[in-house]
Amino acid sequence: MSITAERKQELIKKFGRFEGDTGSPEVQIAILTERIKNLTEHIKKNKKDLHSRRGLIGMVNKRRKTSELSKKKNPERYQQIVQELGIRESTGRNKWVKWEILLSRRQKLLLMVQTIL
Repeated sequence: MSITAERKQELIKKFGRFEGDTGSPEVQIAILTERIKNLTEHIKKNKKDLHSRRGLIGMVNKRRKTSELSKKKNPERYQQIVQELGIRESTGRNKWVKWEILLSRRQKLLLMVQTIL
């Protein structure tokens, strides 16, 4: 389920800026992508494993945040990493939430009554 030490070292060599570079956003995105792929396969086999699913969602969010930072700081390097890893480009978070989601059923009914009157 997790990645091997050898595979992690390969990713560090490939995406690191210098030898032993584990903290750069590029390396973190690459390692998270590998872990996400492995965990996705696990969840496909074990559909009811909700704890792993929660961990997967956390990893995806962490990768999204790291990729947004990388996109801001170094867009060229970000584009290169997206192409090499074969992941979708980060579009950013949706800043607007539909107001209907935030309203309770009672508030919706009151709104409907007010618009009719």
